[in-house]
Amino acid sequence: MIYSGPMTPELPANLSAHPSGHFSRIERVLDYIHDNIRMPLTLDMLSGTSCWSRWQLQRVFQAYTGYSVAQYVREMKLSRAAEMVLTNQYRMSDIAYEFGFNSEVAFSRAFKQYFGIAPKAYQTRGLTLGIKAPLTNPNQSGQLLFPEQVFYQVRIDQSEPCVLHGLSTQIKGLYSPSPDFMSKVPELWHAFFHAVKDESLWQVPHIGVIEHQSDTSGELTYRAGIRQTPDMPEKARAMSSLPLPTQTCAVMRYQGKVSEFHQAVLWLLSVWLPESGYSGVDDAPSLEFYYPPFDQDTDAVNAEYWLPVSV
Repeated sequence: MIYSGPMTPELPANLSAHPSGHFSRIERVLDYIHDNIRMPLTLDMLSGTSCWSRWQLQRVFQAYTGYSVAQYVREMKLSRAAEMVLTNQYRMSDIAYEFGFNSEVAFSRAFKQYFGIAPKAYQTRGLTLGIKAPLTNPNQSGQLLFPEQVFYQVRIDQSEPCVLHGLSTQIKGLYSPSPDFMSKVPELWHAFFHAVKDESLWQVPHIGVIEHQSDTSGELTYRAGIRQTPDMPEKARAMSSLPLPTQTCAVMRYQGKVSEFHQAVLWLLSVWLPESGYSGVDDAPSLEFYYPPFDQDTDAVNAEYWLPVSV
């Protein structure tokens, strides 16, 4: 769960002078969006809620959340609309107008652009894929303390089947009485990069796979590698392979210090999962995706953690 990746964009100097105050204002804006998601939500309205100008709100919101205001509002509206679509209780035109779309055609177009499938087909499929939960401040739970103010977001999605090529090792994970993953996982990634030595590695996602053991010792198998492709480096192709099946997963986006990634995973497992209505799948591997561009000189990562779940 620990490995070097790209730097998360830093707040501009004039925004970092009072970070906690800015964070609290963004929380208020997020709460307003979530509480009024079926209402028209204009930038003027939200800037009034934040007590910032439109320009300031756009800038600070993007810096703290990674979203533009309009993008976040649109994705939240479409996610909540998708939940209504799946109930099979409402006409598409009613859902469209409920969330502020001018017509069913406009709603269908936006829905397909975001989910990659038309609302009717999404309803027929009957899976909650691509639906994003609201951004959450993990410190609100009172159960975990994080050294920096951050937002986490979870969506339900389906992993694509692939074959992983790489190296593996045994580790003691988060719930072990004597965890050692913070030293052994970086060592494994280092060994993988040293063995492959190919510049093309820095152009593709890197994948960590956590295979859970059947006992309660906290022992895990961790695999570090890349997805099999026609043009993958030969040295990687020669490594051991592991087929990865399609899985329904809770996907947590993470951008921040690599040394704190495990705290985000702990929040997902111990706070989000028990409250979500989903259950973890014990015998299915969890996945970590690390995305380019990579900067090996920083203690930061741009990643997603994929936790297999069932209803």
